Amino acid sequence: MPADVFEGSRWWNLKGEFIDIKNRPFNARGDGSTDDTWAFQQAATTGYPILVPSGTYVITDTIDRITSGESQGLKLHGMGVESTIFDNRIASGALLNLDGSTTLSAYARGLHLSDFSIETTTSPASSRGIDLRSQHGGDIERIRIQGLSSDAIRVTNNNGDQDSTAYIRHKSIHALLNGGWAYNCVNPSVTTNASGGHSFDQCVFDRNTSGGARILGQYYKFTNGFMGASGAGDNAIGLLVPYVASNTLVNLALDNMEFQDCDTYLIDIQAGINISMRNIKLIASSRPDIGVRIGDGGSGVVYLATIEGVYLRRDSGTHTFFQFTSTSNSCNLDGVIANTSTGVTKYTDAGTNNAFTRIVA
Repeated sequence: MPADVFEGSRWWNLKGEFIDIKNRPFNARGDGSTDDTWAFQQAATTGYPILVPSGTYVITDTIDRITSGESQGLKLHGMGVESTIFDNRIASGALLNLDGSTTLSAYARGLHLSDFSIETTTSPASSRGIDLRSQHGGDIERIRIQGLSSDAIRVTNNNGDQDSTAYIRHKSIHALLNGGWAYNCVNPSVTTNASGGHSFDQCVFDRNTSGGARILGQYYKFTNGFMGASGAGDNAIGLLVPYVASNTLVNLALDNMEFQDCDTYLIDIQAGINISMRNIKLIASSRPDIGVRIGDGGSGVVYLATIEGVYLRRDSGTHTFFQFTSTSNSCNLDGVIANTSTGVTKYTDAGTNNAFTRIVA
C-alpha cells in the first residue's frame, strides 16, 4: 500500500488518492462489535473516496456529508454486499445523511455509493438507510438495505430546483423487509419537489411495509426490476405516484418490470403527465383487489398514460387489473394477455378519451 499522507485535517492515499477506512488515523475495526462511527464520520468530511474493506462495521450515529457551494459528493466503496456490512444501530435517523443544500442552487456532485450492505442487529425505531438532498449526478449501485424500521432510501427536496436531487443512476439495489419504503421521495414542506432524472435498473424492492417506490418530480425510468412481495410479508403498494398539489409528476417510464402481491395496489398513479408502461408483468395471487389505478378519481389527474405489452396473472378471488378513474384522460391500453381465474375484470373505464385494443383473455 502507498504511504498515508497528512495535510491539514485530511488523510488520503498518495498514489490513489483514496482513504482506506482501516488505516490510520481512522483505524476502523469492522469486527462486528467495536463502534466504528467516529472513523466514518471523520473520513466523510474529507471529500476523498473511502474504501471499506470486508468486515461488519457497527455504526451508532449518522455519518454526515453536509456541504456548501458546489462540492464533491460522497464516494463510498465496499467489497461487495456479502463482504462489507454496516450494522445500523441508529434510532430516528439515517446511516448516511448526504446533504448539499446549505447553499441553495449549489449541489454536491458525483455521488458514488457501491458494494456494501446496510443491515441491523438491534432494530432501532425510525432507522433509515440513506438520506439524499441536493445531490446532482452520480451512482448508487450493488447495495443491499435490509431489515430497517423505516425507509431504505429517502429523498428530501423542499425548494424546487434549488435543493433537488437529480440525475442519479440506481443499479442493482436490493431493498427488502424494511419497515418503510424502499425508495421514498417525501412531500415538500416549502414549495415543490423537483427531484428527477433518475434511473433504476435491476433493482429489487421486496416486502417493504410501506411499499416499493414513492416518487415525485419528473423524469423517472425503471427497467428490469421487481416491486412487491415475493413471499409472505407486508408490502402495501408497488409503485406510488401520489397527488400532491403543485407537484404533478412528468414523464415516467416502466419497461420490463414485474409487480407482485401488494396489499392495496400494484401500481397507483394518482396524478401525472406522460406515463409509459411497456412489457409489464402483473401478478396478484390473492391480493390486491385492484392492480393498477390511473388517476385518483378526485383532484389527481393523469394525462397520456400508454400501457402496452402486459401479462396478467390472478390465481383466485375477484380482481380488477386496470382501473381508469374519472380523472384519467387520453390513456391507451394496448396488448394485454391474461392468465386468470374467474371473477377477474381486465379493466374498467370512467375516464375521458381512453382507448383499449388487443385485450386477450
